[in-house]
Amino acid sequence: MGLCGSSENNLTPEEREQRRVDKQKSKDIESKMENDKSKDSQVNKLLLLGAGESGKSTLFKQMIEIYGSGFNENERKSYVAIVYNNVITAMKTLITQAEREHVSFAPQNLQSKQIVEELKGDEEINETLGKHIYNLWLDPAIQSAYENRAKFQLFDSAKYFFERLSEIQKDGYIPDKQDVLRSRVRTTGIVENEFTIDQNKFKMFDVGGQRNERKKWIHCFENVTAVIFVAAVSEFDQVLYEDENTNRVVEALNLFGEICNSRWFRNTSMILFLNKRDLFEEKLKVVQLADYFQDFQDENTYENGVLFFQTQFESRNHNQDKQIYTHVTCATDTSNVAAVFNAVKDIIIRKSLTEAGLV
Repeated sequence: MGLCGSSENNLTPEEREQRRVDKQKSKDIESKMENDKSKDSQVNKLLLLGAGESGKSTLFKQMIEIYGSGFNENERKSYVAIVYNNVITAMKTLITQAEREHVSFAPQNLQSKQIVEELKGDEEINETLGKHIYNLWLDPAIQSAYENRAKFQLFDSAKYFFERLSEIQKDGYIPDKQDVLRSRVRTTGIVENEFTIDQNKFKMFDVGGQRNERKKWIHCFENVTAVIFVAAVSEFDQVLYEDENTNRVVEALNLFGEICNSRWFRNTSMILFLNKRDLFEEKLKVVQLADYFQDFQDENTYENGVLFFQTQFESRNHNQDKQIYTHVTCATDTSNVAAVFNAVKDIIIRKSLTEAGLV
């Protein structure tokens, strides 16, 4: 003690002041760390999970549009090249499939076919190229391939963009909100966004859904408030992009079972989005669900199909104390997503208040 005191006394006024400043800095840093920790605990951390092509990224973009800053003109301009690529890639895929089906193209469209086949996918779509692509879209060979789209990999919004070519091919084209929502870029890694609803802070994470991306999810599992699991029920007759022997909905069911019963999410709210309801309803008019899921033995209606898949997914939960909050969604429908997420928000906030002992 005496030595310490004497060493303090031996300091010059400048050294004493520097020591005081250093101590204050240390206190400030500790205080900031505690404050950051407290702030982080007040943020509702949401994890968007699901198999590839389920619509997670579209929902993520909807959150930005509805609750975040939205997409301003400059941000929408950044999607121009993505839309061009989506259109070109989709048409090249359809041409390849039409040839596999040995369907002949109309003679007047053979030049258009050759031009599109030679594209790399990074070209600008001007009026001339747009006309070639649209002529092909109307060709019976391409329409035949499109009718069989469940047999190969084609992104859901191909038809939407082909029918938007009159706008897309215009000089100075800027994607609108729906173009942004429907554009497709496969998610790799982890994307996050923060937004505030009714003074409640949310941080949402979107992660790649393909099998090779799922190992990256582990880094998001700590302190998750809720998992939003997205399953595209419309894809009951389709196979995985990365494994053409596995049905997409079967993959989603198995993955949901793993996530739902994981030790990481033992106390985490589990919210299930049965997504792409619009495509599901349309598909059931021409495709029998029982052809792909033999357990389904009811009339082939939208209502019966939704109830069947809701039961199938919820039955994968092995924890009787864990409630699954199921919603039927259309990720490209802003009003539907806003209504559903409003209900989700209430679930999350109520759980947080319960855990805090306030209700």
